[in-house]
Amino acid sequence: MRKNNQSIGSNAVLALLVAVAALGCAGQQQRGVATDAPSTTERNKGVVREFYVGGSLRLAPTTLIAEGEWVFAEASGRAELRNGRVYEPHSAWVFHVEDGRIVEIREFIDTKHSYEVFLSP
Repeated sequence: MRKNNQSIGSNAVLALLVAVAALGCAGQQQRGVATDAPSTTERNKGVVREFYVGGSLRLAPTTLIAEGEWVFAEASGRAELRNGRVYEPHSAWVFHVEDGRIVEIREFIDTKHSYEVFLSP
C-alpha cells in the first residue's frame, strides 16, 4: 500500500469544493429559498454511488457531499499495470444530477501521481 503523499493540489481542490457547497447552502437560506429535502440529497448521492461500479479501474467514493442537484465526491482506487507499477488515484469529482440522471461531470485528479505512474522513466 502506498503512503498517503497526495499533492497539496488535490487537497486544496477538495477543500474548495466543500467551501463552495457550504457557501451555496448559506446563500440559499439567507435569501429565504427552501433547500431540497434530505430525500432528494440522498437520492442524488445514490446516483453517484451507482456511477462508481465496474470498469478496469474500480473507483470507490470515500466522501460524498450533496446540495440540491450537485454532488461533490472524493474517490480512490487501485490498478496494477502490466509494467509492474501501481496506479492508486485519489480524485475529487463534481456531479450535476437532474431527475435522477448525471448530466455533467468534472474530475480533478492528482496529476503528479499520474505522471509518475504513466510517464516517468
